[in-house]
Amino acid sequence: MRLVYKIIYGFIILLAGAIVLFIVVYFDATCIEPNWIEVRKVYIASEPLYKALGGKKVVQISDLDMKSPGYREKSLVRIINKLNPDILFFTGDLVDSWLYFDAAMDIFRSFKIKGRIYAIPGDNDYANIKDMDFLQEKFRQAGVIFLRSRAVKLSLKDGNYFWLVFLDRKKNFDLAV
Repeated sequence: MRLVYKIIYGFIILLAGAIVLFIVVYFDATCIEPNWIEVRKVYIASEPLYKALGGKKVVQISDLDMKSPGYREKSLVRIINKLNPDILFFTGDLVDSWLYFDAAMDIFRSFKIKGRIYAIPGDNDYANIKDMDFLQEKFRQAGVIFLRSRAVKLSLKDGNYFWLVFLDRKKNFDLAV
C-alpha cells in the first residue's frame, strides 16, 4: 500500500510541476515576450564610417508586428524619443493586420527624430498589406521616407555620404547594378 501512495504522490508532484511550467511558459508567451523591447548599443567598428557619421546617433527598429496600440508601443516611443536619434531606420514587419495600420502611422508621427525616418517593408508587410503603393503613401503622409526599389543618398560629415538601397523582392534588381 505504501508503494501505491508513493506512486500517486510522485504523479501529483509531476502533474503540479507540469502545470507550473505551463503557466510560466504561457505567461511568458502572452505577457512578457510580446511586450519586450530590447535596446542594444552597437559601436561602429569601421573607423572611416565612424568619423564620417560625425557623432550622429542612428536607431534601428524592426518587427513591431503590431496587433493593436498599447503599452509596448507607448514604451517604444518613449525609449526612442529619449535616445534622441539623428536617423531612424524601420526595417520591416510593421503590423499583423492592415486594420492596425493607421495606429502604426500615429506611432511614427510620435517619434522626435532630429533627421529623417526611413522604412522598408518586411515579409509580414507584404503578406498583410498587398498594396505597396498604399503603404508608401501612408508612410509619406507620416513623414517617413519609404524605400521601395530605390536608393537614397545620405550626406554625412565633411562631404562624405552613403547610400541606402532597398531592392523590392517583387521588382527587378536593375537598381543594384
